[in-house]
Amino acid sequence: MASALFAFDGYVDITNETGFTIYYAYVSHESDEFWGDDMLGDDYLENGDTYRVYLSGHSSSIFDIMLEDEDGDTYTFETVDVEQDDAGAIQIVDRISRREFLRSLLQGGEERFSHQDGPRHAL
Repeated sequence: MASALFAFDGYVDITNETGFTIYYAYVSHESDEFWGDDMLGDDYLENGDTYRVYLSGHSSSIFDIMLEDEDGDTYTFETVDVEQDDAGAIQIVDRISRREFLRSLLQGGEERFSHQDGPRHAL
């Protein structure tokens, strides 16, 4: 019964180290079917900057995160426990170190991060 009363209130810090500007950031609860609104709104996340997304009233601390850069490349993080994973911090790294970053996000043999080059797709 205690889990039914649980409501997660917290945040995730997104740090951009891609070398590109991030124009769109979507954070949705793992149970959501759609991404929802762009969390950056009229803002953008320049290389080296950090943006904090506040999350409240959710049934757990597990979220999916998708970011899109100026070239239309997307960076997707799935089933991120923002309460446990580096105290709510996500770091988007450049393409040169992506392999190492992917290895660091492996959990139970499942890949939790993906990257896709290409134009923006309808969400």
